[in-house]
Amino acid sequence: MKSNKRITHAYCIEAEEVLPITGAMLFYFARPERGALSFLCSTDTCRKRGVKVTGVNYHVPPQEQTKHQTAHYRANPVDDHDASCEWVGIEGDVGQRLPGETDRQLEERKAKLKLNDFIDVFDPTEAGPEQGNEPPDEQLDAGEGGGVRRNSRSGRPSPMRHSTNSLERLVQCYREAKDELSKEEFEALTIQVKGLGEVSLQSYFRPIEWARLGVSDRVLFGGARYKKYGAGFSFTFFDKHQGKPISLYVKSATINAYRYRRYWFELFEQAENVAYFRVYALGTLKEREDGKGYDLSVDDLRHLAIVLGPQKAAEPPRE
Repeated sequence: MKSNKRITHAYCIEAEEVLPITGAMLFYFARPERGALSFLCSTDTCRKRGVKVTGVNYHVPPQEQTKHQTAHYRANPVDDHDASCEWVGIEGDVGQRLPGETDRQLEERKAKLKLNDFIDVFDPTEAGPEQGNEPPDEQLDAGEGGGVRRNSRSGRPSPMRHSTNSLERLVQCYREAKDELSKEEFEALTIQVKGLGEVSLQSYFRPIEWARLGVSDRVLFGGARYKKYGAGFSFTFFDKHQGKPISLYVKSATINAYRYRRYWFELFEQAENVAYFRVYALGTLKEREDGKGYDLSVDDLRHLAIVLGPQKAAEPPRE
């Protein structure tokens, strides 16, 4: 059977595990020697039969540009999937309301189906994954109080709930939604955040200048200038908090202990060519002891995501 759902995970032969596309990207850049990765279907029955999946743009670092080319998986047009495959079936009829679905939920589901990989549930309490060991996506019965199940008792089509604890994957979801959806569709998207509850996707990402001191309940982001300190680095944000500068500093020892440091080194090599870096962090803003500025503290590098800005000549945007 042909896959007719969005494929969000695939088995990477070289990594020997199932990865989301962002996990494949990190693994690709972490290897000392580069080479194309090979992917099989994540479902065991398909993988045993050698059913291939194609990875797209995992070898291209994310960059802000006119048209954002999102990394994603797609079905191989030649191979047939097993009938039991998680990527075979109906992901949700855009034109038909599901049982118990409200108008708002219907419009939100329509918007999600336009994206390669939308995140419904994010768990920031679990830093990672360093590769792909994240909660499996699950199907939900609409109108049953969020009850989770793999196979519908009624046999009706059910939407897939996409879960992750990877900030890289969440940032890609946010960027794609902002680029591909209308303003109204983007503002309608919601996400369940562990420890926080349901919030709009837009509000979960907060410009750095609007950060609350000592609170780390949002993904803070902003354009920043990069500076190298040995293997370590710092970012100085363009936007200020209460008129004072904001910086983020990572020591050499910290980044040297990070499994995917080669990926960041690849990005930093572009520092002379790009106008700025876009930094996303689950961190805490603290005032410096001298009172002359603020430091953004990130406890785990897996709570930090970096995107290349546009090629130089472009001015850094104001939020």
